[in-house]
Amino acid sequence: LLYTIKFEMPPDQDTQPPCSKPDLQPPSEEELTVSQTLDKIVTSIRNSKLVLVVIASLATTLTTAADTHITVFTSHTPFSQWTCISERCEGLLSNTTLNEGGGGGDEGLSNSTLTQHEAGGEDFYSKETLCDNALEEFQDFNWTARAVSFVMDWGIYCSSDLKLSLTYSLFYVGAFVGLMVSSVIFDKIGRKYSALFGILSASVATLAGAKVPNFERLLVIRAFQGFGQAINFIGVYCWVIEFAPSCFRELISVTILLGWSLGYFIIVMIAYFVPHWRYIFLTQGIIDTLSIAPLLIMPTSPRFALIRDRDTDAKATLESVSEICGNFIPSDEIRLTYEARVQDLSQQLRDFKIFPAMLRETIFCLIVWFSMAFLYSAFGMDWSVMDKSVISLIYSKFSTTALFNVASLLLSFPACKFIGRRYSFIGFL
Repeated sequence: LLYTIKFEMPPDQDTQPPCSKPDLQPPSEEELTVSQTLDKIVTSIRNSKLVLVVIASLATTLTTAADTHITVFTSHTPFSQWTCISERCEGLLSNTTLNEGGGGGDEGLSNSTLTQHEAGGEDFYSKETLCDNALEEFQDFNWTARAVSFVMDWGIYCSSDLKLSLTYSLFYVGAFVGLMVSSVIFDKIGRKYSALFGILSASVATLAGAKVPNFERLLVIRAFQGFGQAINFIGVYCWVIEFAPSCFRELISVTILLGWSLGYFIIVMIAYFVPHWRYIFLTQGIIDTLSIAPLLIMPTSPRFALIRDRDTDAKATLESVSEICGNFIPSDEIRLTYEARVQDLSQQLRDFKIFPAMLRETIFCLIVWFSMAFLYSAFGMDWSVMDKSVISLIYSKFSTTALFNVASLLLSFPACKFIGRRYSFIGFL
């Protein structure tokens, strides 16, 4: 970004290493970029309260993974936990127990039936029995499980695999639209207010999930969840990174991304303690809403202020950051100049022609992200596990995923620091 900051600096000092302690001599004027200015301001992570800003940003990124995977838990159907209430269902059960009991007399049938009920009926009490015989809830059977999913509520248990896939697909369709919209509004209203708009959209959608009447409207809600969370996550990430000095950029980046991994634990705990799917949506919606609070108190990006010709706001932000970091610099000692530049979609597209290297990198990243998302969906979500009757499998699966995500992020920081981003990327890939 073509911004220049005229900043009061020591006269005999040309440059300083990033995050080094400044020499407190009589100031003179020096031209610096925003990043260089932050390097001068933030001299130590130990003395810097800027880390509190990063921690506050986790409040919103924590909700992203929870909103993404909420339908795994709200659609879970324990197909082994139901009981017959009609003669037709009882007849199917008798035939199954008779065949497995090997015939015999009345005593053999009685013992076989008793065994089936006590053992949970692994062969009879299944999804195949319900769907292959077109058994109807409240007419042929009742659920006995403590937890209630929207699959059970709406009687769509025979097509749950397809419908669960749709809830994920519509979330990512909304996320794609959100990413496209964010590329426009980030330079119109700024990262802060874009992130606020995103998390507010996701919060409203999640709260609406508690009252959604049918599956079709749930798909609309999922699209809005994806739309809002994409804008929120990317907005918060870009926003916080703009306040990060170069020497702490990898650490702060990893810290923000930890929010996604830790979000798995949130949805697991909610689903464990809240048995009804509507209250799961309600609880998560409340958490989404509460996560808006940190965004309200965080400052506007100085870069965005410069884009909007608000020099005074940019100075005030840098002054606040310097005060927080214990290296106070009055705003009247900061003189900001920058080269005016059009920030709109057409200009951004023309930039690809002006900067062909950026076009090549963008295309490469698109291919990599597509491949990673494909692998994530194929192996990470593991549809076969989602449909099993034991909910603890899903709890353990998502908890394990979160632990390994945290481990990979923690490893990525020293890897990027010692061997560089390029070789770290190749190694992890």
